[in-house]
Amino acid sequence: MKIDKCDRCQFYSNSPHLVCAVHPSGVDKDCLDYRLNPSYIFKEQWCPDGYVYYDGELIKLPDKPNKERQLWLLDNHPAFTGVCVNCGYHYPSQSTSWDCPECGTVYE
Repeated sequence: MKIDKCDRCQFYSNSPHLVCAVHPSGVDKDCLDYRLNPSYIFKEQWCPDGYVYYDGELIKLPDKPNKERQLWLLDNHPAFTGVCVNCGYHYPSQSTSWDCPECGTVYE
C-alpha cells in the first residue's frame, strides 16, 4: 500500500503498477527505507482558512452563499432558468452572458 510520503521518496517509481524500487507493493505503516528525494521541491505556502495564494499574492476567497441564497439562485438566475427575473426576457439557449439586453439587469 502506498503511504503519503511515498511521492517524495527517492525510491518512488512513478508507476501505476509499482510503488517503489525497494517495496514494489508498498508498506502498511511507516517505511524504514524512506529517503527524501534530493530533487523534490517543496512549493507549499501556508495560508489562513478562507484565503489562497494566486501569483504569489494572498487573496481572500468569496464567502459561500447561504442555503437561502443558493436556492434563490437555482430558482431565478438565468443560467438555470433562461429567463430574466425582472422583465421576462428569454435568453438564447447558447448564451454565455447573463446581462439582460432588454432591462439592463446585471447578474453575478
